[in-house]
Amino acid sequence: MDKDIVIKCLAADRVPMNRAIQPGQTCEEILRDCDLGGFWLSLPNGSGFFAPDENVYKAVEDGDVLVATPKGDVATV
Repeated sequence: MDKDIVIKCLAADRVPMNRAIQPGQTCEEILRDCDLGGFWLSLPNGSGFFAPDENVYKAVEDGDVLVATPKGDVATV
């Protein structure tokens, strides 16, 4: 069963994208399908970024909003 999500992109020229994701779908697959190479994906609650191979389907609920942040905007330590 698919889950419908919305991806809000923090790049000025991008509009929110509605996507249906399937069981087992990873962060990397979602970003590639949305043409968002060079971005990190996260939930807006500040819980951190998904790892590229992380199963996003398990971590989200139907209707959740995810945030895509350009990698250049994220400070690394």
